[in-house]
Amino acid sequence: MKGYGKKLLRHASGFTLLESMISLLVLTVIVGAIFMQLQKAQANYKVEGQKLDLAQQDREFIDQFTRDLHQAGYPTPASLNITNLNAVVDPAGGNPNLVSAGITAISSRSLTMEGDLDGTGVIKVVNYNFSPGAGCPGALPCVLRTVSTKGAGAPGTAYVEVQNLVANSGVFTALDSQGQVVGLPQTLNANATIGDPSYKNLRKIKAVNVSLTLQTTSQNVNGGAAPQVTMTGTARLTND
Repeated sequence: MKGYGKKLLRHASGFTLLESMISLLVLTVIVGAIFMQLQKAQANYKVEGQKLDLAQQDREFIDQFTRDLHQAGYPTPASLNITNLNAVVDPAGGNPNLVSAGITAISSRSLTMEGDLDGTGVIKVVNYNFSPGAGCPGALPCVLRTVSTKGAGAPGTAYVEVQNLVANSGVFTALDSQGQVVGLPQTLNANATIGDPSYKNLRKIKAVNVSLTLQTTSQNVNGGAAPQVTMTGTARLTND
């Protein structure tokens, strides 16, 4: 009877130290693998969230740009019977700043336009400018937008429209009525009239393509380059 009890005690004894260490090692490996996957999932979620934010920035910028460009050139000089594109006062003594010349300057990285943006009859000058860092959050490339009253003299306050741009990304491409690319840059001459060659060349532009490439601030979960988001849009001039 005593011998039987000793045999049961030997069978009921716990794990050996070696068995415990092996079990702990296996558990550590499993838990470590789980945490690695969770970390990757969190990093991926963060990057995807940033990509979504960048895409939203792109859409909002293109929507704003399209609204502005639709008003460029309104009201037209012909509708007011005025030939001087830089006139800021109605010759008949009416409201100031009645003449909109439409797009007055455009390059691959900047665009300046004139138009009655809010239906008040006062012409606003809108400038979009790609900045490599000056005036941008974190000194990273961005697009700045300024709005001022034509003839007011002082430039408007620059607001950041879209940020985290890739440094070498192009922004604007001009198209004619046939969809062909118009050579840039184009700038309206000082004191130009509706018969000025620079105005005629600018009036050939019937649409502007805008293309933006933005980059997330977080690296790829696999250690590669930071993901990028590219979006393009086309805005047509309805008043030229």
